Amino acid sequence: IYREPDYFGPVVFAFGLFNTMYSYLALLLLRLIITGSFRFSNLGIITITLLVLVSHYGLYIILSERRENKYLRSNAIGVDIDGVLNLHRDQFCKILQKQTNKNISPDQITVIPVRNCPNLGVTGDDEIAVFNDPVYWTDMPCDLKAVSSLNSIKNSLQAKIHIFTSRPWPVTNKYSKSEKAEKIMEWHLASRAYSEEVFKDSSLREKFRNWWKIFWATFPYTKRRYPNIFRMRPDIDTITINWLEKNHISYDRLMVEKGSEHISNPGSITYNRFLVAKIIPLKYFVEDDLLKAEKLAYICDFVFLINQPYNQSQDLPKNVIRVNGWDDIYEWMKKLA
Repeated sequence: IYREPDYFGPVVFAFGLFNTMYSYLALLLLRLIITGSFRFSNLGIITITLLVLVSHYGLYIILSERRENKYLRSNAIGVDIDGVLNLHRDQFCKILQKQTNKNISPDQITVIPVRNCPNLGVTGDDEIAVFNDPVYWTDMPCDLKAVSSLNSIKNSLQAKIHIFTSRPWPVTNKYSKSEKAEKIMEWHLASRAYSEEVFKDSSLREKFRNWWKIFWATFPYTKRRYPNIFRMRPDIDTITINWLEKNHISYDRLMVEKGSEHISNPGSITYNRFLVAKIIPLKYFVEDDLLKAEKLAYICDFVFLINQPYNQSQDLPKNVIRVNGWDDIYEWMKKLA
């Protein structure tokens, strides 16, 4: 594992500091030879010196990412969240009852989106009401088998774990201006409260380490999704990151997809799991969506399809392996590694 800021960060900084000092002295001597002046505070020299220092981290990021994603590509696995790491059908039924007083059971969800399920009476507006509630995401139950299996996959099989999810919430285009402001504030307050809950027992040092780990894990995707990498994250991104932290889910990279979930053209502005799976590339992928699994089968060597009532099909590509849970995935990966 080459991208380890806790271990290699101080080493890179130390080498960068020494090289920067040498560069600074060399520039001063060069200025003395050319102009006869020996000014320590020359703006051009200071600027070049700072660029030398920053370039050390830039080169480290580029080279370590290439080393991991190209040289260690055979052990890279992509993992979806909803329906794979969590129990989203159970949560949907719970929040649906809370929002609309409609009672359905998880086993009745045989088609996704749920509004297309026959005889359930769930509308598109019902779905929006469920997904627009931040509690749906903050109280999402986790699949405990996924936690233990991912830890084993990362530690025993030395696999790089890339987590993906598409969460374009909240949707506010049907609200009035005042209602939209209220909904955005509701999400912001929920996100902040959830962050405080997750890190309430952490020291300031632990909070900083967690922040740095999250930034490092999401940096390669963040810089492509936002023109300014320091732009504040949407609340759903923050909730997703904190949910993974709260449930102790191991991963190396996280991408909360925005835009189209289906386009994989590198020339488009969309950056999703299909394009990432091609670029890295990913050998394995874990999905619950039948259509996405079939599409990923043309990109990845093996796709594990978590058995769900809504993804039943007898006609699957040969490299799509239907599994009943994370124990099956771990056993398959041991065979295929």
